Amino acid sequence: TVFMMIPAGIAVILVFGILVWAIPMQGRFLNPVKITFKNAFWAMLAKLPKTAMMLIAFTVIPSLYFFVSGNFFPLILMFGLSFPAYLNAIIYEPFFTETEEAILDRAEAGEAIPGSTETEETVPGSTETGETIPDSEEKQ
Repeated sequence: TVFMMIPAGIAVILVFGILVWAIPMQGRFLNPVKITFKNAFWAMLAKLPKTAMMLIAFTVIPSLYFFVSGNFFPLILMFGLSFPAYLNAIIYEPFFTETEEAILDRAEAGEAIPGSTETEETVPGSTETGETIPDSEEKQ
């Protein structure tokens, strides 16, 4: 029975590790859910220390509220999930900023962005040659 708990525990940690990255990624980037989970899996592995800190923030901090005293019930209501979420936002923000800059750099260089189906012709406000259409002509 103990040997069955080890793989189950690893699976739970893996799932929560992916979820702490997938939920903010889905809110920040425009991707299908399947690609978001794939990116979250790779982000979890690439940023393992940050993943560990985020998991600790979501498990240890709320657990402390319950083990300290019942007098802290108002704190649990006010900060139970919001404070760990805020800490996680501080942790993953540099990674997202770095990722967005890399995407913009690739787009400016004219490279294809993996997972993107847009071409220059489909971008609103541009012509086939890549020229920008003035606002007055665009509205017509």
